[in-house]
Amino acid sequence: MTSGLRAFLAHLIDYAGMFPPASLSLDESIRHYADYLKSDDAWMLGRFVCFAAQLSQLDAYAEWFDERAPLKISALGVKNPTRENFAREVDTTRALIDAFNEKWGARGYVDAVEITLPADLAQFEFLNDAPKHSTQFIEIPFHAQQSMNLPRVLGILAIQNIGFKLRTGGVVASAFPTTQQIAQAILACHERGVLMKCTAGLHHPIRRYDASVQTTMHGFVNVFGAGILAHARGLTEKVVREILQEEDAKNFCFDENGFAWRGVRATNDEIARARRELMISFGSCSFDEPRKDLRALGWL
Repeated sequence: MTSGLRAFLAHLIDYAGMFPPASLSLDESIRHYADYLKSDDAWMLGRFVCFAAQLSQLDAYAEWFDERAPLKISALGVKNPTRENFAREVDTTRALIDAFNEKWGARGYVDAVEITLPADLAQFEFLNDAPKHSTQFIEIPFHAQQSMNLPRVLGILAIQNIGFKLRTGGVVASAFPTTQQIAQAILACHERGVLMKCTAGLHHPIRRYDASVQTTMHGFVNVFGAGILAHARGLTEKVVREILQEEDAKNFCFDENGFAWRGVRATNDEIARARRELMISFGSCSFDEPRKDLRALGWL
């Protein structure tokens, strides 16, 4: 394994085992996460993803974690908030997180929050009081994402120091955004200094057609590679789209000095900076599948 690959993959994968298509139980998912924390690949593992409403159920597993290997959580707010209940749900989410953090201490903590926004952008006024000691990401429903003015949305997030969550796939073809939409989101976040995380559909490193959903799935090396190189080299939308559309793994290169796509290069320091300032992580229902594919490519 090269230094470039290690910088690229460090804490990249947030484990979301309870979500489709894996759809495991909370018990199965938290057991897997605890095992992954003890594995040689723990350096690739990010946060455990669960709903804020499930936090109290995790008390039964507290003995599996400690200060050296804490349970780091990205907590989700209610799945489909309405304009009427949104403010109340944000307050409830905040209270549940505060209670969990106080009870668990250094053994485990919520340090990221993911909230889905109703279509009405006026609801942004309720986001000023983000849960304490956490990074907050806002997801816009995919159908609305196409019609909204994304730069304006991200401008609001930048002012409030809130990150953007992009849904990059799902279990049906219609859930996958186009490479143009992803490229525009990456560049808009980069220009405004907005943190970005992705969720769903990024099971494989390289873009490829998947018969089960009858569409081409985006690769996490494509998406995060495009973001890293855009951050490091100020790429145009055209070049970012070309990276997102790349289906030949041989055109990506990891070495001791960094990462490159077709000669466009980022150093290890630039990779780390981009991962810290722009491309944070992606949620995946599998931690095994990405590692299996990376090993098949000879990268891991």
